[in-house]
Amino acid sequence: MDWSSIGNAVSDTASGLFDSAADYATDAFDWLSDNPEAANILGGVATGVAGYYAQKDEQDWKEKLYRQQRQDQMINPGTIEGYGSYIGKAKTGLLTNGMIAGGE
Repeated sequence: MDWSSIGNAVSDTASGLFDSAADYATDAFDWLSDNPEAANILGGVATGVAGYYAQKDEQDWKEKLYRQQRQDQMINPGTIEGYGSYIGKAKTGLLTNGMIAGGE
């Protein structure tokens, strides 16, 4: 197996692809220069699509921030002792270790 011939083939293929892409880009820019109205329409469409995605991303970020703020404002009954449950209040009452439970 001749590695130099494989390297040359890869190099030729890469340069051919680059030349093809460069020719395609040159033709596209020439066409846009010859058709300014179409260029304006394409630019407007691209700007509109970019604006839509930017607005959607901002809306998603605001919604996530809103949900986080709402969650921070909520009281979770299990985390604050004695609020909304009898966890803190029943530790030393009649039911847990008092006369009814048979404690001392």
